[in-house]
Amino acid sequence: MQPEDVQDMLRERPFKPLQVRLTDGTTYVITHPNLSMVTLHRLIIGFPEPGTNGQLAGDMVRIAWSMVAGIDRLVPESATM
Repeated sequence: MQPEDVQDMLRERPFKPLQVRLTDGTTYVITHPNLSMVTLHRLIIGFPEPGTNGQLAGDMVRIAWSMVAGIDRLVPESATM
């Protein structure tokens, strides 16, 4: 997956949460596209700070693209019934 592909996924409206799978089996969920950033070398995911309505990150992780095994759109459980 190319950085441009992820940038497009983050810009989709309405936004659908994304699950990032790493080569070591770790997963991260992007719930707020405004707290994530795509660079040529890394994907930066911010984690919403409680009490900020998801507007501010309390922490973040920087992931090298070589560590990303895949990114999937998360489908709400109600859509699978």
